[in-house]
Amino acid sequence: MQPLNRGGAALIVNHNKEIADMSHKKIGNILPKKLDDLQLAKRVAEALKEAHSDIASVVKNISNTTGVHSETVAKWCKGKNPPKALHLLVLAEHYPAILKMLFELIGWSELWDVAIRQNIPQRMQNRIKDKNNKYRSWGDIFVTPENKSINEFSYKLNERQVWLLEELRKGQHLQNSHIVKMWQVTERTAKRDTHALVKAGVIKFKKTGRAGWYEIITSHLSIHE
Repeated sequence: MQPLNRGGAALIVNHNKEIADMSHKKIGNILPKKLDDLQLAKRVAEALKEAHSDIASVVKNISNTTGVHSETVAKWCKGKNPPKALHLLVLAEHYPAILKMLFELIGWSELWDVAIRQNIPQRMQNRIKDKNNKYRSWGDIFVTPENKSINEFSYKLNERQVWLLEELRKGQHLQNSHIVKMWQVTERTAKRDTHALVKAGVIKFKKTGRAGWYEIITSHLSIHE
């Protein structure tokens, strides 16, 4: 699972005067008195559906955004199981509809009004768009080594390979197991991704003792559409 970043709920919980000026409520009066797991699961499913009304592959999109396994996400979307506490925080960090739902459930709808005035929902949506655009999956991204022209060599990348190259550029030491964990794919799929890049002369495996990792052969790759 990916670590929580600043944003979403974290941006809301501050010492803003609007929050400080709100009337104090007793915890016993604001927590829902009748809310079981099935009801929470249904509310989460409705919120996720609202957040992805214009997206076809909802489960894959949520899984890629949050780092949660697709099978778990599928159960949320069907309203079968509610997210665990940490997963619920991750969803609230990324999706305004989930954050709004939580405020409503605890009786603090006023916080959502504050969030809107601070433009936080739009900022959350923009962050998701930036993240999804970075690791696109529709196969229109290519990579060309610096010593080759686009006509001489042009290798089409999938979303996992784009992610791998971006991470290797940052100096990360990655293996096939990291692709498996990040993208929830099989070891065979991960090996196929890296083998293709090795064969294309884009990356190489650096062995150190019993271990090792992949690294970019040149730091001046041209990634283009």
